[in-house]
Amino acid sequence: MKLTKITNRTFMLTVHESADATVNLALILGAKNNFIIDTGVGSNSVKPC
Repeated sequence: MKLTKITNRTFMLTVHESADATVNLALILGAKNNFIIDTGVGSNSVKPC
């Protein structure tokens, strides 16, 4: 598993399930709640502008 910090509150977790399958999850840390988002489309879709 690879953990990439995008911002102070946002992280991208990348898991290589097999040679042709990669799972990307976005983790957003909030003041009250945390959110895990399964993008299903790769890490470029959730990079900040």
